[in-house]
Amino acid sequence: MIKRILPVLCMVVLWTGCDSFLEPDPASFSTTANFYETPTQMEQAVNGVYARLRGFMGDEDYRYMTDLRGPTLTRHFDVNLPHTVAGIPQLDEFTMDVANGVVERNWQRMYQTIKEANVVIGRIDAVEFPDAAQKDRIIGEAKFIRALCYWNGVQFWGDIPLSLEEITSPSQAVPEGGRRPASEVYTQIVTDLQDAIAKLPVSYSGANVGRATQGAARFLLGKTYLLTGNFTGAATEFTALDAGPYSYSMMPTYLSVFDPANKNNAESIFELQFNPNIAGQPQIDALLVDILPYTAGGVFAIPTVVPLGRYMPTPDVINAYEPGDLRYADAIGWWEAAGNSAYPEIAFNDSIPYLNKFYWPAAINGQGQMNVNWISFRFADALLSAAEAYWRSSNDGQAMTYLNRVRDRAGLPPVNLGDFSGATTGSPMGDAILHERMIELLGEGHYWLDLMRFGSDVAERVMVAHGQAFRARDSKTLDVYNIRPDRFLYMVPPREILLGELTQNPGWN
Repeated sequence: MIKRILPVLCMVVLWTGCDSFLEPDPASFSTTANFYETPTQMEQAVNGVYARLRGFMGDEDYRYMTDLRGPTLTRHFDVNLPHTVAGIPQLDEFTMDVANGVVERNWQRMYQTIKEANVVIGRIDAVEFPDAAQKDRIIGEAKFIRALCYWNGVQFWGDIPLSLEEITSPSQAVPEGGRRPASEVYTQIVTDLQDAIAKLPVSYSGANVGRATQGAARFLLGKTYLLTGNFTGAATEFTALDAGPYSYSMMPTYLSVFDPANKNNAESIFELQFNPNIAGQPQIDALLVDILPYTAGGVFAIPTVVPLGRYMPTPDVINAYEPGDLRYADAIGWWEAAGNSAYPEIAFNDSIPYLNKFYWPAAINGQGQMNVNWISFRFADALLSAAEAYWRSSNDGQAMTYLNRVRDRAGLPPVNLGDFSGATTGSPMGDAILHERMIELLGEGHYWLDLMRFGSDVAERVMVAHGQAFRARDSKTLDVYNIRPDRFLYMVPPREILLGELTQNPGWN
């Protein structure tokens, strides 16, 4: 019974197009001088950067390095396999070695995207644009995407190489200076985003809907300020998104945010565009293959799809919902079948939860592909981020106001700080904000980064408790979840260390 309750020089074939602005199809780049000499060609070039970004942040590997790393999602384990098999389980269970392929692929995809953004930024001044606003917009888009890639990279790996120019020879493949201090990378992110804010439009219409906007750049700048301790600046950016000229608002219900009929909706600040119904276009794999229990193959009646169960809600998050939270039935579905109790790491007796918020059967085509976008940033996150910025600025009153706006849609009363001990973050308000982010943004690629931003001590407390709870539920996990804070930053892929003469992160030597 079912209850609906992207190495630096590597050039790969691009995923092409979407249902709107990525047409004509984006093209891969050439280092010859006669490419991208007209405004149309530069449009094609920046579309290619979007396609690269989709291959990075729109791929399941990205989510494995974000939410799967934390306590809210886990793999539906096969009792016939050891939990220490390479790849995805290692990320989940803190059993990784330096050769983990998921981490290497994300490093490569990130720098591939940066490389092509650099081509746009470096070549566009040589192109004559009759429309200056078009030129500004393309520069703003490329700088936003470059900043977004570096924003991810510095959180995944800490100090990273900083490349700001087009690569035209093998000798340029590794930027001078190797890994640059995280503070230097953040400075470049802020510079790119401030320029993007000045150049990008507030909104788009028609086929251009889905491109990066001024609001998306402002949101990312606020998130960067949270990471760098500029909490006043962060509050300014997030508060600005709550007023004109921006028109962001909460969707009427939680589930309607993710409904494919509502792509690029009023709550969406930036989302990756997908449409498998256009020839040659991709779907977003994790939003179908990975979210359904692997024991339910055939039951969900989806053609050609074999569920893999790689992205399943944990008992930790199921038990964290407050009574009366309307998001529970929207976010969580249940696969009920005899024998599911054999998977105690995720099951409640014979019921296994899955991410109902991402399961849209009516949007699945005859090839078993689901026509949905991936929302990277949305207004509810901006409200919660504003709450965090005000709390960190010692303004609990304003923090409470923004926090409760998110709770209101969930049908919950204003937060009672007496319900939070402060044992996780050192502050009841901090605990309340972190809790709300866990529930509201479940499965959206944020919570592990949230824990890291709140501090390695916070991440350690949460993950140690998560490991203890998992081991208590499932005897097969007795040798995993040995939490090491010196491995919270990911390893630099060995290939990059060899080719680029880079240093390794502590704990991975």
